[in-house]
Amino acid sequence: MFGVFSSSPASVLGNPAELRRVLAEIAAAQPDLAINELTGWVESVSEAANIDIAHHVNLLYQFDSSAQPHLRKLDSAYVAQPDGKDVVWRTGRDFWSILSSAYEFALDRYMSDPAQASVLSGLSRLASRTVRACRQRFKWDVYHNGPVDAGLWQVAGQAYLLAQASGAEVREVVNAADEAATSVEREYLRLIALHVAAPEGLVPAGVRLAEQLTSYFAARFSMASAVERGTTHWLDANQPAPPLRLVRAPLTTDGIRYFSGIAAADAALAMARKLEAGERPDSLHFDEEPSPEQLGRLLRHLSINWALDPPTRQYRRHTLGGALAVANGIKHLHHVLRGARDEAVIYRWEMSDASLGGIGATAPTASAEWVRVGSLVGMQPSGGDNWLVGVVRRYMRGRDARGTVGIETLSTTARPLEVFSERNSGEAVALDDPITGAVVRLAINGTGYSAEYPLHASINGRHVRLDPVELIERGANFDLARFRVSDFR
Repeated sequence: MFGVFSSSPASVLGNPAELRRVLAEIAAAQPDLAINELTGWVESVSEAANIDIAHHVNLLYQFDSSAQPHLRKLDSAYVAQPDGKDVVWRTGRDFWSILSSAYEFALDRYMSDPAQASVLSGLSRLASRTVRACRQRFKWDVYHNGPVDAGLWQVAGQAYLLAQASGAEVREVVNAADEAATSVEREYLRLIALHVAAPEGLVPAGVRLAEQLTSYFAARFSMASAVERGTTHWLDANQPAPPLRLVRAPLTTDGIRYFSGIAAADAALAMARKLEAGERPDSLHFDEEPSPEQLGRLLRHLSINWALDPPTRQYRRHTLGGALAVANGIKHLHHVLRGARDEAVIYRWEMSDASLGGIGATAPTASAEWVRVGSLVGMQPSGGDNWLVGVVRRYMRGRDARGTVGIETLSTTARPLEVFSERNSGEAVALDDPITGAVVRLAINGTGYSAEYPLHASINGRHVRLDPVELIERGANFDLARFRVSDFR
């Protein structure tokens, strides 16, 4: 692999000149090759015998810093087009998983050496890097809809507790891989805030923006060892378990910590309102700038989930079992809405609950590889005779080969349409009854909406024109828009 492993790990790790050569070759490599190479080097540090702890930690810092430009490129490539990018995802996710484990091992060594453990700046830097690696590992897991390794919560929690026990948790350090000063507590709060933000309801681009915004709002998150006014979540930093919404106080142990994001929720909502009024804060900077509309929607999502009161459902949800037949996308919806019973286009899931607004289900991950937040689906509960149309609003794979899916119902009376315009033709699904003069919602093939061109269709033997009114949303595999129905003249 571009000559880096032509030398033995021992000869590189103990030779500064040889290490500089290796890092120079990695810097010039393609991102995926570079990260695969650096992953191997990170593993080799933990396996190296007779290496002192100071050199051990410094090597990890160098490999971590060298990876950052390549990781940003992989991150951008995956977020721009997640479909078909499993190799990219695996490359990025594996690096952060192995790096967080390597930092955990190094931190154990560091704390067992009294001379090192007494250097608080060094402890703060190593513990903050450990927690930061866990947050990135969490982010990459969520990019792919999980499963999330619960062990990362214990690694990050114990790094925080070690730093706090020495009084180093709020000591600021500047890492070579980052521009801004940080601390162990700040990194831990950002990890908790990202989980609390319900990233399972976001597309990868939204997850990435949310993770970046946890830095912007970091000073507005707080944590305490006892319940305080405004506490929203709790977790045990000693346990491999994520934060939970505070319903009742847990049994007190040394690792229990309480989190509040309500100040950040208020600030996010205020910023969303400014964006909607045409203002944009100068202090906001992103790796890739989102549109004001995209950023505003995300800020409202964050404000709801960071708020004191949990997000409320519009309709009461009832536990309800039974089989659920599922069709993926407009093409397959056309088949089933026209009465086809082709098993090749129907997936079998299990319902878990239902309300007037949607359905919760569990899906075998083997039959849900196509599922993304924003996917259009058809649903037919067991015993039903018509198909519902909905859109996936949250999805997370578990470790039991099943995933949990939350689907918002868009229509119970959908009908398939063949539509055409001056530019192209295709399939659509009318979610409302297309009566002359009415404004109806149409789901059409992705990027098929245009404000300039009306659509035409044949409905009940008459030719109608569908004049564009507004785009409601762009989903993962469809556009949802409103059209006004008029008889063709």
